[in-house]
Amino acid sequence: MDLNIFSMQQALSDWLGLLQGPAEPPFVRSAEFENQWQYLFRLIMLVLIMVMTVLTFSYVGLSASQKEGILQAFAKNTIGQTRYMILIILIGALFAALYALFTAPIFRVRVTIPQSFFTFLFLLLPWIPIVTLVWAAGFIMPTVPLLPIFILIFLFLIFPIVLVIRFSQGISLVSGCTKGRCLASVAIPFFLIYTLMLWATLQWQSIDRETPTSATTTVERTQ
Repeated sequence: MDLNIFSMQQALSDWLGLLQGPAEPPFVRSAEFENQWQYLFRLIMLVLIMVMTVLTFSYVGLSASQKEGILQAFAKNTIGQTRYMILIILIGALFAALYALFTAPIFRVRVTIPQSFFTFLFLLLPWIPIVTLVWAAGFIMPTVPLLPIFILIFLFLIFPIVLVIRFSQGISLVSGCTKGRCLASVAIPFFLIYTLMLWATLQWQSIDRETPTSATTTVERTQ
């Protein structure tokens, strides 16, 4: 294994560069990303370190009086946040494959699965520590005015929009297609799926809320 994979200085430079959007390298026309696994693994390692650092310091930052009652809740939320990140990566990989196979041809965007896969992950991963930091801020400072509203807006509006724009820019660079066509090919299916997922989540939560009430009513009638 190349020791450059463990170069955190280079990984940090990569992370800062990708936060600004897709650029050369590695985004060039007709790029196949054949030798980019080292680049990707180095970025993943840095992101994991950043996420664990944010989670650790967010707990350390809690007051001693809060720690006794918050440790269990923090552990539960940390597990939830980890699952959220893994789910984002898996959905991103699936979305990238489906985009290259089905959506891109409809909009006459010529892109391969490796191009779509690496483009999406390279532009998604740098934002995961920022998303984690925003989430942790809400966990530590739940009483700050308007902070919960900002977190909701960031997680469910700003972050998805930035992700769609960045991904479409990257696809435009590697495919050579116009930015408008690439943006349409990404935004339309993404927000259709995103809206469907939000609707399904809300429906599931409403069912969860109704279940205890229904159970209580049944017990009362039995008695």
